[in-house]
Amino acid sequence: MKQTKKLKGIIIITIILAMILIFSQAKVYASEEGGLEEDSSEAILDTNKFNPGGLDDAFDDAGGLVDMGATLIGIIRVIGIIVTVVTLMILGIKYMTGSVQEKADYKKTMIPYLIGVALFFSLSQIIPIIIDFASTLNN
Repeated sequence: MKQTKKLKGIIIITIILAMILIFSQAKVYASEEGGLEEDSSEAILDTNKFNPGGLDDAFDDAGGLVDMGATLIGIIRVIGIIVTVVTLMILGIKYMTGSVQEKADYKKTMIPYLIGVALFFSLSQIIPIIIDFASTLNN
């Protein structure tokens, strides 16, 4: 009973935080510099003169962030691989040396472990693909 109340509380807090993040939007205001005709009384936007300004610099600065992110992802991937292999070795040794009842228990604990390993390895391969795709967008 206590666990269900605790779980419901965690779910409610998570939903509230998600709603706050979803509904908090930054306001963006247009500038009159570079895109509006000065002599027009209606201030019509001339698409030939429009220059959003600074986007090239922003993409250049993002290159260092992408490199740092790729390095961090690589470190996390190596640590994750080491942890999963060591854990699998320990579970395998315990499975081989255990009794019949312990083997049945290890089979039950191996299913979530194998699902977690599959998720880890699939996500660690998907993230570099996304990073490569994003880096091609900058060029």
